[in-house]
Amino acid sequence: MGVCWGKYRRLLRLKKDDKYYFILALDHSLTVGPINGIETIEQLDYWIDFAKKYEIPGVVINAGMVEKLNEFICPEIVLQTMGLPNVGQENINRVKVANIEKVIKSDACAVSVQLDMRSIDFSKAIRVISKIVHKANLYEYPVLFMINNSDWRDVSEFNFSIRVCVELGADLIKVNLPKKNEIRNDIECISVKHPPVLMAGGTCSDAFVDDLVASKKMGFSGVCVGRNVFQGNKPSLLLQKIEQIYG
Repeated sequence: MGVCWGKYRRLLRLKKDDKYYFILALDHSLTVGPINGIETIEQLDYWIDFAKKYEIPGVVINAGMVEKLNEFICPEIVLQTMGLPNVGQENINRVKVANIEKVIKSDACAVSVQLDMRSIDFSKAIRVISKIVHKANLYEYPVLFMINNSDWRDVSEFNFSIRVCVELGADLIKVNLPKKNEIRNDIECISVKHPPVLMAGGTCSDAFVDDLVASKKMGFSGVCVGRNVFQGNKPSLLLQKIEQIYG
C-alpha cells in the first residue's frame, strides 16, 4: 500500500522542528464558556499570535471562531469537529459540530474528535466519530483523538482507551497522564505500538513540568496543551521547558 502523502505532509506540519508534536488547544469555551485567558476573541487572537511568535506548529479551534479571528497564516489549524456545552452532566457524548467541508474551507491541517470512554451511550459516540474519520480519510486529513477521561482506574483502562482510538483510525491521540505513580510505572513505552500519543495539559498545575518528564519517559511524542499556557504565569518559560524535555 502506498504512502498517504497528503496526510503524512499534514502531520509533519504539526511537529516542532521535526522533533515532537506541539499543539496549543484553544477550543475550551464551547464546553465551559468564556474562561480566564480566552474570554474574548481579542484574547484568542493574542494566543494565536503568541503561537506564531514562539513557533508552536498548530492550534485547536472551534469552527465558529475561524471567521471571527484576525487573518493568520500560521500556526496550522486543527479544527475541532465535536463538542458540547457543559451543563452539569457527566459522561455525555460530544456531538458533531463541524463537517469536512468546513475543514477544507478553513484550510485546516487536521481535524479533532472527542471520546469519553465512560460515556453513557458509547455506541452513539463511536458512530459519530467513525463517520468523521471516514470523511477525513477521503481527503487525507489527520485525525486527532482527544480522550476526555480525567483520570484512570488502572493501566488496563488507560491502554484500552488508546487501543480503541487506534482501532477507530486515530493518527494522533491526546490523553491525560494517570495521576497515580503506580499506574504510570506500569505503562510500557507507548510510542512503539501506537500512532503518536500526546500528553494532555489539563488544568493549570504546578506539577505540569514533572508530568512532561514522566510523559517523555513513557514514550509520548509531544504535547497538546491549553490552560497551562494561556492561564500560566510565565508561558514563554513553559515553552522553554517543553523544548528542553522534548526537543
